[in-house]
Formats: sequence, structure tokens, C-alpha cells
Amino acid sequence: MLVRWKEIYEYYHAMDQSPWGDEPSPRISSLSSLLKDGLVLDIGCGDGRNSIKLLQMGFTVCAIDVVEIALAKLRSKAKRMGLENALHTLLHDVHLGLPFRDSTFDLVVDSFTFTFIKEKERYVGEVRRVLRKGGIFLLEFNMQPHILSHEELMEMAFRYMQGFKVLRTYTFYHSWGCISNERAREVPAIALMAVRS
Repeated sequence: MLVRWKEIYEYYHAMDQSPWGDEPSPRISSLSSLLKDGLVLDIGCGDGRNSIKLLQMGFTVCAIDVVEIALAKLRSKAKRMGLENALHTLLHDVHLGLPFRDSTFDLVVDSFTFTFIKEKERYVGEVRRVLRKGGIFLLEFNMQPHILSHEELMEMAFRYMQGFKVLRTYTFYHSWGCISNERAREVPAIALMAVRS
């Protein structure tokens, strides 16, 4: 799996493009009604489509990914924008757990990393562990082979949300190969905004 992500990023990096697009998730802006600042963990941050928006909103961001080239691109973007002091990056495979103390973060963002997690229950448990009580978890995902309905995705998501109270649910579509393009009605996806109880 790791090799696959490295190959994807190297391919797009050679063309000076982002594999997922540059637009942040539309749900990121709605977080401001729940949190004004704090420490955010952006899991599977890629080259920073959500991390940059969170930095601009005034959050301190710990961005984690398995591909160094993506993290380097994120650091470069943040530096160009004068946001580098509020950004911390970490090269790490989340399949190995989250290398943080309990109750570290005010907000955890997972924008399509969950899609590729093998041990989903264990993973969500790790997210809950590193999120402070009352902290927010924004989870966005679809499932391979990318043909599950919104209802099937929602059922799956709720199966793993023990220890969270779901505040909002979202259904949307994105284009094949570009999760930031939600104008295309090609791949069903969902998002949950939940609070750690």
C-alpha cells in the first residue's frame, strides 16, 4: 500500500499537480461554528488541501501522511503563505497506530484515509484516544470498489462510531480520481461530524 501512494505522488509531483486537487473539503469551513482554534490532527493530509485551510482559519495543525514528497509540498505551501510556524508534519503509517498521547487534539480530520484502513475499529479507537473529550472528529470517506450507496456507507460509518456522538451527516459525490471535485456525481461518499463523548 505504501509503495502505491509513493508512486501516485511521484507521478503527480512530476506534473506539478496534486492527486486529490487543491480545493479543501467544503465541510472544513463549517468547523468554525464548533471550534475557533486549537490543535488539529489531519490524518492522511497529502499535500495539504485541508491543512492549509485549517491553518488559514487559525488552527495549529499536525499533518500526518505516509509520503514524504506530499509532506514536503505541504511545508513549502505553508512557508510561502507565512503559515509554517503553526504547522507540524509527521511521516507515519497510521496502520501502526497514532503516535500521540491521549487527549492531545481538539479536532481530528480524516478526509478519505478511512477508506483504505484495514482495521477500522482499531483505527477509530486510536482517533478517540488522541482526541480530547468534547473534541470533534470529521470523517469523510467512500469505500472501494466505490459503488456503495450513501445508505450503505452511513451504516458502515455508524458501526465504528462507538464513543462518539454524531452531530451532522453529509452525503455527496465526487469525481473518479479527484475527491475535491464534488461537482461530478460519480462516486458516492459521506461525511460525519462527531464529538468525542
